Amino acid sequence: MSRSDLILRQTSTWAEEYPDADVEAVRIVLTLVWSARAIEARLNAIARRHGLGVRGDYETLGLLYHTPDQSLSPVDVAEELSISTSAVTGRLDRLQRAGFVKRHADSRDRRGVKLSITEQGREMVRRVFRDSQAAQSEIVHALDPDQRRAIALPLVTLLQSLEQ
Repeated sequence: MSRSDLILRQTSTWAEEYPDADVEAVRIVLTLVWSARAIEARLNAIARRHGLGVRGDYETLGLLYHTPDQSLSPVDVAEELSISTSAVTGRLDRLQRAGFVKRHADSRDRRGVKLSITEQGREMVRRVFRDSQAAQSEIVHALDPDQRRAIALPLVTLLQSLEQ
């Protein structure tokens, strides 16, 4: 039985047992959760093919790549990616050993450290993006253009409400 069939079966059972429950919300959230897991697995596989530990390494590089001055502190990275500073430290150690990130002293705070992406790191972001974008197109291939437009903004709205 497919995951989508299981979700439909479970939510139908809940609807019968709890007729006043918002079972459609349950169906939507379960579908999003399982979709996110499947998507994450595919994107992690792409990151690993490029020699990155996990997609989180790519997200860290991408954050530095897209930061205007391309210089952030480890705390900034943790806050932007909603992860712990210890998780950031592990990522940065891997990325620095690979030559993708440099740590340097913060010119405004002698105790602080700033991070910057190297040219090798920038090239890695470009390579992973190409493969990742192709995989993302494949992931949504079952949706026609109208369905893509119809779902894109409501998903952004949902994410924004969860971030508050």
